[in-house]
Amino acid sequence: TVNKANLTIRVADTSKIQGDPNPTFTFIYTGFVLGETAANLITQPTVLTTATATSPAGYYELTPQSAVTNNYNITYVNGRFTILPETGTDQKYFNPYLSSSSILTLRVFSNENVLGDITVYDMQGRPVAQKNLFMPIGFITTNINVSNLASAVYVIIIKGKNVSLAKSIYIMK
Repeated sequence: TVNKANLTIRVADTSKIQGDPNPTFTFIYTGFVLGETAANLITQPTVLTTATATSPAGYYELTPQSAVTNNYNITYVNGRFTILPETGTDQKYFNPYLSSSSILTLRVFSNENVLGDITVYDMQGRPVAQKNLFMPIGFITTNINVSNLASAVYVIIIKGKNVSLAKSIYIMK
Protein backbone atom coordinates (compact mmCIF):
# COMPACT_ATOMS: atom_id res chain seq x y z
CA THR A 1 0.00 0.00 0.00
CA VAL A 2 1.32 3.40 -0.98
CA ASN A 3 -0.24 6.28 0.92
CA LYS A 4 -0.67 9.71 -0.60
CA ALA A 5 1.89 12.30 0.45
CA ASN A 6 0.79 15.62 1.93
CA LEU A 7 1.06 18.65 -0.34
CA THR A 8 0.48 22.25 0.75
CA ILE A 9 -0.46 24.79 -1.89
CA ARG A 10 -0.25 28.41 -0.77
CA VAL A 11 -0.95 31.58 -2.73
CA ALA A 12 1.86 34.09 -2.31
CA ASP A 13 0.83 37.46 -0.88
CA THR A 14 0.53 39.91 -3.76
CA SER A 15 -0.13 43.62 -4.25
CA LYS A 16 -1.10 46.00 -7.03
CA ILE A 17 -2.17 49.62 -7.52
CA GLN A 18 -5.92 50.35 -7.61
CA GLY A 19 -7.17 50.37 -11.21
CA ASP A 20 -4.50 48.02 -12.55
CA PRO A 21 -5.56 44.59 -13.77
CA ASN A 22 -5.11 41.74 -11.33
CA PRO A 23 -1.65 40.15 -11.71
CA THR A 24 -0.94 36.49 -12.27
CA PHE A 25 -0.88 34.93 -8.82
CA THR A 26 2.04 32.76 -7.68
CA PHE A 27 1.70 29.45 -5.87
CA ILE A 28 4.14 28.07 -3.32
CA TYR A 29 4.22 24.29 -3.04
CA THR A 30 5.50 22.31 -0.07
CA GLY A 31 5.60 18.53 0.00
CA PHE A 32 6.36 17.24 -3.49
CA VAL A 33 8.28 13.95 -3.35
CA LEU A 34 10.43 11.90 -5.73
CA GLY A 35 11.36 14.92 -7.86
CA GLU A 36 7.77 15.78 -8.74
CA THR A 37 6.72 19.38 -9.36
CA ALA A 38 3.54 21.30 -10.10
CA ALA A 39 3.81 19.96 -13.65
CA ASN A 40 2.82 16.55 -12.23
CA LEU A 41 -0.59 17.77 -11.07
CA ILE A 42 -3.49 16.61 -13.24
CA THR A 43 -5.13 20.04 -12.93
CA GLN A 44 -3.27 23.18 -11.87
CA PRO A 45 -4.68 25.22 -8.96
CA THR A 46 -6.60 28.43 -9.54
CA VAL A 47 -7.16 31.45 -7.30
CA LEU A 48 -10.53 32.71 -6.13
CA THR A 49 -10.73 36.39 -5.08
CA THR A 50 -13.42 39.04 -4.97
CA ALA A 51 -10.89 41.69 -6.06
CA THR A 52 -11.15 43.02 -9.60
CA ALA A 53 -9.41 45.78 -11.54
CA THR A 54 -12.04 48.22 -10.24
CA SER A 55 -12.05 47.11 -6.59
CA PRO A 56 -11.31 49.84 -4.04
CA ALA A 57 -8.01 49.90 -2.19
CA GLY A 58 -7.84 47.46 0.71
CA TYR A 59 -7.04 43.88 1.66
CA TYR A 60 -8.64 40.92 -0.12
CA GLU A 61 -8.32 37.20 0.40
CA LEU A 62 -6.68 34.93 -2.18
CA THR A 63 -8.10 31.41 -1.97
CA PRO A 64 -6.30 28.60 -3.84
CA GLN A 65 -8.52 25.84 -5.15
CA SER A 66 -9.21 23.18 -7.79
CA ALA A 67 -5.86 21.37 -8.02
CA VAL A 68 -6.25 17.69 -8.92
CA THR A 69 -3.75 14.92 -8.22
CA ASN A 70 -3.81 11.20 -7.54
CA ASN A 71 -0.65 11.22 -5.43
CA TYR A 72 -1.20 13.88 -2.78
CA ASN A 73 -3.56 14.99 -0.02
CA ILE A 74 -3.82 18.72 -0.68
CA THR A 75 -4.01 21.42 1.98
CA TYR A 76 -4.67 24.95 0.77
CA VAL A 77 -3.36 28.11 2.48
CA ASN A 78 -4.89 31.47 1.60
CA GLY A 79 -2.85 34.52 0.68
CA ARG A 80 -3.49 38.24 1.04
CA PHE A 81 -4.02 40.56 -1.90
CA THR A 82 -3.30 44.21 -1.14
CA ILE A 83 -4.75 46.78 -3.49
CA LEU A 84 -2.89 50.02 -2.85
CA PRO A 85 -4.48 53.44 -3.42
CA GLU A 86 -3.91 55.02 -6.84
CA THR A 87 -1.57 57.43 -5.04
CA GLY A 88 0.60 54.45 -4.07
CA THR A 89 2.06 54.24 -0.60
CA ASP A 90 3.23 57.86 -0.31
CA GLN A 91 -0.09 59.38 0.75
CA LYS A 92 -2.86 58.64 3.20
CA TYR A 93 -6.19 57.67 1.69
CA PHE A 94 -9.70 56.76 2.76
CA ASN A 95 -12.81 55.35 1.15
CA PRO A 96 -16.14 55.89 2.94
CA TYR A 97 -19.18 53.80 1.97
CA LEU A 98 -22.46 52.65 3.50
CA SER A 99 -22.17 48.97 4.41
CA SER A 100 -25.82 49.05 5.55
CA SER A 101 -28.49 51.72 5.98
CA SER A 102 -27.20 52.48 9.47
CA ILE A 103 -23.44 51.84 9.22
CA LEU A 104 -20.91 54.11 7.54
CA THR A 105 -17.73 52.15 6.89
CA LEU A 106 -14.39 53.85 6.33
CA ARG A 107 -11.43 52.00 4.84
CA VAL A 108 -8.32 54.05 5.68
CA PHE A 109 -4.76 53.64 4.37
CA SER A 110 -1.91 55.25 6.27
CA ASN A 111 1.80 55.31 5.46
CA GLU A 112 2.68 55.89 9.14
CA ASN A 113 1.28 55.11 12.59
CA VAL A 114 -0.90 58.07 13.48
CA LEU A 115 -3.92 59.09 15.55
CA GLY A 116 -6.81 60.91 13.95
CA ASP A 117 -10.29 62.18 14.64
CA ILE A 118 -13.09 61.30 12.23
CA THR A 119 -15.86 63.88 12.13
CA VAL A 120 -19.01 63.69 10.02
CA TYR A 121 -20.50 67.11 9.19
CA ASP A 122 -23.89 67.96 7.76
CA MET A 123 -24.12 70.49 4.91
CA GLN A 124 -24.55 73.34 7.41
CA GLY A 125 -21.12 72.51 8.86
CA ARG A 126 -22.44 71.01 12.11
CA PRO A 127 -20.66 67.91 13.44
CA VAL A 128 -23.17 65.04 13.63
CA ALA A 129 -20.85 62.10 14.44
CA GLN A 130 -17.30 61.73 15.70
CA LYS A 131 -14.84 58.94 16.40
CA ASN A 132 -11.15 58.64 17.30
CA LEU A 133 -9.06 56.33 15.16
CA PHE A 134 -5.60 54.84 15.44
CA MET A 135 -4.27 54.35 11.91
CA PRO A 136 -1.45 51.81 11.74
CA ILE A 137 0.71 51.51 8.65
CA GLY A 138 -1.43 49.86 5.99
CA PHE A 139 -5.21 49.53 5.97
CA ILE A 140 -7.74 49.67 8.76
CA THR A 141 -11.52 49.59 8.56
CA THR A 142 -13.80 51.29 11.05
CA ASN A 143 -17.55 51.80 11.33
CA ILE A 144 -19.67 54.74 12.44
CA ASN A 145 -23.33 54.33 13.37
CA VAL A 146 -25.39 56.74 11.24
CA SER A 147 -28.84 55.36 12.02
CA ASN A 148 -29.87 58.71 13.52
CA LEU A 149 -28.92 60.71 10.39
CA ALA A 150 -31.41 61.73 7.71
CA SER A 151 -30.85 61.07 4.02
CA ALA A 152 -28.55 63.85 2.85
CA VAL A 153 -25.00 64.70 1.75
CA TYR A 154 -22.42 64.68 4.53
CA VAL A 155 -18.73 65.61 4.66
CA ILE A 156 -16.33 63.25 6.42
CA ILE A 157 -13.04 64.69 7.65
CA ILE A 158 -10.14 62.85 9.25
CA LYS A 159 -7.74 65.20 11.08
CA GLY A 160 -4.66 64.55 13.16
CA LYS A 161 -0.90 64.98 13.15
CA ASN A 162 0.15 64.72 9.49
CA VAL A 163 -3.44 63.80 8.55
CA SER A 164 -6.00 65.92 6.73
CA LEU A 165 -8.43 63.94 4.59
CA ALA A 166 -11.92 64.89 3.44
CA LYS A 167 -14.64 63.31 1.30
CA SER A 168 -18.36 63.76 0.89
CA ILE A 169 -20.90 60.97 0.86
CA TYR A 170 -24.62 60.74 0.24
CA ILE A 171 -26.39 58.80 2.98
CA MET A 172 -29.66 57.44 1.69
CA LYS A 173 -32.17 55.58 3.84
